[in-house]
Amino acid sequence: MIKKIYDNYFYKSHIDKDYTINFLNSLKKFNLNTTICLCKSRDDKQILNFDRCKNKFEIVICKRCGLIRSKYYFSTKDILDIYKSSYRDERLKIQKNSKSLYNALSESEYIKENWNIIEEYVNLSGSRKLNIVDIGAGGGGFLHKYKNIHNCYAADYNLKWLEHANKNNIKIIYGGIKEVLNTKKRYDLIILNHVVEHWSDFETEIINLKKLCTLYKTKIFIEVPGIDSLKNGRREGDFRGDVVFYHYHYFASYTLVSLFEKYGFECLYSDSKAR
Repeated sequence: MIKKIYDNYFYKSHIDKDYTINFLNSLKKFNLNTTICLCKSRDDKQILNFDRCKNKFEIVICKRCGLIRSKYYFSTKDILDIYKSSYRDERLKIQKNSKSLYNALSESEYIKENWNIIEEYVNLSGSRKLNIVDIGAGGGGFLHKYKNIHNCYAADYNLKWLEHANKNNIKIIYGGIKEVLNTKKRYDLIILNHVVEHWSDFETEIINLKKLCTLYKTKIFIEVPGIDSLKNGRREGDFRGDVVFYHYHYFASYTLVSLFEKYGFECLYSDSKAR
């Protein structure tokens, strides 16, 4: 899969160089498959040859619909194996431990800002306990604010992180959307924070997502690395900083909204950060 790992960065990444090298070396056993755009067109234009750390990883844009994606990607089985093992484990070696990451996330201004948006559209101060699930939650720090007020669930493929969420009074679900479906619950609020860009089977995931919802009642908070926020200075305005081997799609806020509307969702709020 990986032709060569370079010593120098293509982009000044926030991810530690040692983490990137160790992680990528662990992935050499996996094969990549050719991808097709969600609109089924095969008329692509290649726009990048390398990811942000100068690893061979090709990015294309569909000439028909404008959606940007990885030209080659892991099978669904392989990417799930990665998420269950090395994806977060290697990150912990660089970023201390799940406890410190939980605390940093729960106290961050970034999360507070996201909750301010959510609170405009979801009544979290009422007497009824809501079912809230954070899918791809890691250690569950996003849920900290409401973990003792509502029924909060953290879903993730890494048991080490889920154990920490459980210690913090957050119910845990081992897995992703498919496993959340097995709880036989409908959720009032679903959080997909930097998850949708990882989906290797978009259509299956979004169909299963709808099954978690109560029609006209469930709210979903989504954030992805919005391409249109680059003009506001994110990543120093350099798209290459978003390009990394575990991202399947690269959305602008309006392409994400358009795609979800195609599947019957209604957008109540959107900004250039693709929230």
